Amino acid sequence: NQLMEPETTSLWVAGKEFQRGKLVSDRLGTNEKTKVIAKLQNKGSGPPGREPIVNEEERKAMMAHYFKRQEELKRLGEA
Repeated sequence: NQLMEPETTSLWVAGKEFQRGKLVSDRLGTNEKTKVIAKLQNKGSGPPGREPIVNEEERKAMMAHYFKRQEELKRLGEA
């Protein structure tokens, strides 16, 4: 992990850069149950990369499940 200087850092939420001096509640509202994932980026470097919806382990498990299901359907179709 590296430390970032406040003067050269921008806050990003939902693919949009927050302006300095504005409150988060100005952009997102005041619902206390809202979960927000924010990322810090160096100014001028654009939005941060998106995280995958499923992680690598879950993806492998899903692929194995669908492969087994496909093989099972093939066997049933041949019978």
